[in-house]
Amino acid sequence: MAVQQRSVGVDADLTVHVPRNDQGTLEEGVEQRVRRVDGVDRLERVELTGVRPRLNDMAVGVRVEVVLAADAADPPDVEAVLEDGFGVTVEEVTLDR
Repeated sequence: MAVQQRSVGVDADLTVHVPRNDQGTLEEGVEQRVRRVDGVDRLERVELTGVRPRLNDMAVGVRVEVVLAADAADPPDVEAVLEDGFGVTVEEVTLDR
């Protein structure tokens, strides 16, 4: 019998650092960085909440809805999973139950 691994939805407020010389829009840069985070199965929604230009990048405030693999979605681990992404800082996380 195959065990189906369930996933868990997460709403998060993040700051994502997008290089100034990236191709595409800020939203595309954010999506690319968040999708690369190990443990993120799907990125459902991205809402830009602010932009702060820095020397080499843009610090982009975003509210995202992501789906994490169940093993990455234990409450103490969710922040660590998201912050493990390069250029991603977690401001707040809410699990969808």
